[in-house]
Amino acid sequence: MNETPTPDQARDALRDVQERRRQATEAAAWPRWWWIGGGAFLIVLGVVFELSPGFARTWGTIIVCALLTLAAISTTRRGHALTGRQVGVGHRPAPANWGVAILAALLLTAVVFVASKWNLPHVGVIVDVVGGVLMAVAGPWWERRVIERRTAGVE
Repeated sequence: MNETPTPDQARDALRDVQERRRQATEAAAWPRWWWIGGGAFLIVLGVVFELSPGFARTWGTIIVCALLTLAAISTTRRGHALTGRQVGVGHRPAPANWGVAILAALLLTAVVFVASKWNLPHVGVIVDVVGGVLMAVAGPWWERRVIERRTAGVE
C-alpha cells in the first residue's frame, strides 16, 4: 500500500493543499468592506470629535469603550460565532510576538505623549485620518498575511 506517487499525483496533492490553505484564509478573514467601513468610521469619528468638542466630552469615552469591547469580543470563539464567522481552532501567539506587541504599544504611547506636548493643531484629525486610511488599505492585507503564516505553520 506504500506506493510512490507519480509526479502528477504529487502535483495534484500539493495543489489541493494550497487550495485548502487559501480557503481557510478566506474563511478566517474579515470581509474587505468591514475594514473599509471601520477606516471610514474612524475618520468620521475624528472629524466629529474635532468639530464638536462637546460631543467628544460627552460621548467620546462611551464610543471608544464600546469599540474596544467589540474588538476584544470579536477575538473570542463566542464573538466569532455571534458575528457569523467560522470558528476555528485557537492559536496562542509565540512569545516573540508578545514582545513585539509590547514594544509597539510602548512606542505608540511615547509618540502620542510627545505629540501632545507639542500642542499642534488638529493632531486628532490627522491621526484619525491616517489611521483610518491605513486600516482601510492595509488592514485586509495584514490580516491575510497573518492568517497565511499561521496556516503555513510559521509563527
